[in-house]
Amino acid sequence: MSKKTAMLLVLITSSFWGLSFTASNLLLRTMDPIMILQVRWTIASVIFGAMILAGKLKFSLRGPGVKFLVLTAFLEPCIYSIGETYGLQQISPSLCSIFVATIPCMSLIQGVLFFHRKAGWKRVAAILLAFTGVGITVVFAPGFQAGGRVVGYLLMLGAVIVGGLYSHSSSRASRDYDAASITAMMAFEGMVWFHLIGFIKGDGLSGWRLAFSEPMNAAAVLFLGICCSAGCYLAYNKLLAYLEPSAVNNLSGSSTTVIGVIAGILLAGDSWGVYTVAGLALTLLGVWLTSRDLGLEEDHASSPFAAKITPAQPVKSIAVNPAAKQTRESRDAACR
Repeated sequence: MSKKTAMLLVLITSSFWGLSFTASNLLLRTMDPIMILQVRWTIASVIFGAMILAGKLKFSLRGPGVKFLVLTAFLEPCIYSIGETYGLQQISPSLCSIFVATIPCMSLIQGVLFFHRKAGWKRVAAILLAFTGVGITVVFAPGFQAGGRVVGYLLMLGAVIVGGLYSHSSSRASRDYDAASITAMMAFEGMVWFHLIGFIKGDGLSGWRLAFSEPMNAAAVLFLGICCSAGCYLAYNKLLAYLEPSAVNNLSGSSTTVIGVIAGILLAGDSWGVYTVAGLALTLLGVWLTSRDLGLEEDHASSPFAAKITPAQPVKSIAVNPAAKQTRESRDAACR
């Protein structure tokens, strides 16, 4: 994958995901979070189901890495989306986007703790900067209290942890499945999971009626289903197939945060001030510092997946996994 292609995919994901917070916030005025997730992931499932029926996508659960495929889809959207969507119900879109900006740092921490990767003092300092930025933004935000709203912060923290694990799992699953198959599995598993939760709650299919009861709701849920659930995750999984997970998170995290905060302020009327600017600046600085030398210090030799993953090599400042490149390109060509 060339640097130009990678940056184009980053632009697509960050633009749509940055706006997704505002679209979700609009739907939360009339819909329960699970209802939103039911509809958006079903829309994505219809898209991938049509691709399979038309012969444009070869989908199989017989690959050797099927457990990572299933795990990836369970982490995101099944777990991550619940934390993010319910968190968004408690705090503003701009605060949610800043929390999401710390996923690259969380991914780096998880890589050190669970995958035996190395991190120098610069990376540690970057992590502290990013989380300090989130702390400033949250603590000094108007209406901050150690009551109901703290639930939103905890939910978003959980989403950040799961989001980091998802990137590692998707990266591993991409050795046996292309990006379209991984995203399709996410859509199918998400559709079943959220409808199951909805029926247990007693909501049934009422979310569909509310989703298309008004033109603005319909536009928002179609945007989330087509552009965010299907399009963005397809591009994101494509990036994870070729680049280091922490590199992908860093490239998309900072730009998503900027767009999310600006969209929240301009479109949703979120309050802002010096605390917002300072917190956002520190968060982006931490993300930027983390991404400066990604892939140069990663030690795959001691990873639990060492027998299957070869060390990544930097290409134009982006860490690429060359061992799987040829296989993935041929597989992607077959799917096209």
